[in-house]
Amino acid sequence: MEAPAPFSFAPLEPLHPERRVILIFVDGLGLGDKTAASNPLRDHHLRLLANHLPKGWAPPHEEGGRLKTLPPVVRSKESYPDETIMACDASLGLTGLPQSATGQTAMMTGVNPALVLGHHVTGFPSPTLKRLLMEHSVFLKLKKKGIPCVFMNAFTPRFFQEPKKIWKMGRLGSLSWAYRASGLPFLSFEDLRNERAVLFDLAQDSAFARSHELPRITPEKTGQNLVQGSRPYKLAVFEYFETDKAGHRRDLAYAVHVLRKLERFLEAVRIQAAKEPSCTVIITSDHGNIEDLSTKSHTHNPIPCIILGDQSEYFRSRLGRLEYMTPALLGYLASPAEKP
Repeated sequence: MEAPAPFSFAPLEPLHPERRVILIFVDGLGLGDKTAASNPLRDHHLRLLANHLPKGWAPPHEEGGRLKTLPPVVRSKESYPDETIMACDASLGLTGLPQSATGQTAMMTGVNPALVLGHHVTGFPSPTLKRLLMEHSVFLKLKKKGIPCVFMNAFTPRFFQEPKKIWKMGRLGSLSWAYRASGLPFLSFEDLRNERAVLFDLAQDSAFARSHELPRITPEKTGQNLVQGSRPYKLAVFEYFETDKAGHRRDLAYAVHVLRKLERFLEAVRIQAAKEPSCTVIITSDHGNIEDLSTKSHTHNPIPCIILGDQSEYFRSRLGRLEYMTPALLGYLASPAEKP
């Protein structure tokens, strides 16, 4: 079956030529019940991440599916002046639990893969999803328009030494495939050491980081590196997946640890990005998980979309479903810019 045409939005009116977007993808971060003891997002150390569903909210039916209306987001703490938070539908219009491969593919292409496959795909992209990513990637579309973009995650030396083997193993996610479609260079540990890339664990404190003898840094420093290292680019994407792992582990203490580290990182990103009036930060996910540790599986909950910066209204009016992310970014970044 042929893929449906990607969604599109009208280009934005001309803005400042230096506008850019940092997209932070947080795997498995949904909106949950504020009163549930199984929801680690209730932790009092959280602010940007302290987002919940209204009391009594429930999905359309227990099998899930498209939400008729998006619920308001309940905040545990006051928003920042430059912050907008909204709920987004992660269902892709299908019953069944939303999954990573289809959700991330929708986000990075503007195509709803549910209309192609008729079901959700977990984990890593299938051959059909890889085809969609290689044909419709937001990175590819921006590159064709001459707009610089980057995937900010640092990749291992082995990735560069045995690229064919690594790709053939099929253990790389949809965001990696979307970036591969552009033909742009992936960032290395050399970029990491020179503060031009960031590691997935936010502090270089994981067993993975220790095995590569990487020095520990703070999540705050990683946040600063993300903003500063991405300055040459109009779109910079960073992928964080420890939240999804924590949700599957169902360990409340570990989930709180992961979220506190993420909060520190995001707060540093917010502070650093606020120094650039034309920098917008978008924080979103692909499906719910960590917000409900009562289950090992994903959830039917909508996901949060947190927008930081003075262009939040543009994105608020264009986001609401996973498949709207790519057209929203294209409409924003590929629009004519004002002359300085």
